[in-house]
Amino acid sequence: ADDLNTSQDCVGEVKRRIRQLERERAAAVAAGDEPVFDDDEDDDYDEGDEEEAKRARQEKLDKARAPKFTWTKFSNIRDPDDFAKGTLFGKKKVKANQLRWQSGVIKKSITVLQNKKLVKMATRIHKDLLGYAGDKSMSFPATLAQDILEKGSQNPDLVDEIYIQIMKHLTENPRPESSRAGWQVMCMAVGAFPPSTELENYLLNFILAEVD
Repeated sequence: ADDLNTSQDCVGEVKRRIRQLERERAAAVAAGDEPVFDDDEDDDYDEGDEEEAKRARQEKLDKARAPKFTWTKFSNIRDPDDFAKGTLFGKKKVKANQLRWQSGVIKKSITVLQNKKLVKMATRIHKDLLGYAGDKSMSFPATLAQDILEKGSQNPDLVDEIYIQIMKHLTENPRPESSRAGWQVMCMAVGAFPPSTELENYLLNFILAEVD
C-alpha cells in the first residue's frame, strides 16, 4: 500500500512536470510572440484553452500506456552481451540481472554512454542508489540521493541512465523498504530534471503501470 501511494504521488509529480514542459516548449516555439497563457484574455477562452490542454495531456498519457513503450524496450539500453562484456565469472547472471533489481553494484552503465568518465559515474550512481535504499551499507545514506540528483543536474547525458537505473531498481525488488526508497528517488528525479524526449513515454509507461 505504501508503494502504491508513493507511486501515485510520483504520477502526480510527473503530470505537473508534463504541464511545465508543455509551457516551456510552447514558449520556446513562440519566442517573441504573445505568451501562450495571457491573463488578459476572457474567461471563456481560458477555460477552453485549459480543457484542450487537459485533453492533450490525457492523450499523452494514453499513448504512453502502449506496450511498445515498455521501459525494457528503450533503444539506448545496452545489448546484454555488451553489458556483460569483460565479466569473467557469472556472465549469465549479469545478463539476467541487467534490467532488474540486484544487490551488487553494476560494473557498466545500463545505457550506451559516450565516454568512460560517464560510464564510471553511472556505476557510482548505482552504488548511491543501493546505499540510499539500504541494500548496501554506506556512510551518510541520506545524502546519497542528493548526490544522484546533482550528477543528473550537472551531466545531462546521465539523466536517462539515472531513470533507467531507478526502473531497474524497482523491478522485481524483494525488499519493500528498498522499493519505497527507489520511488522516493524517482519522485525527486522527476522534480529535478526531465527525461529526454526519447525516454519520456517509456518512463510514463513504467510509472502508470504501477497505479493502473
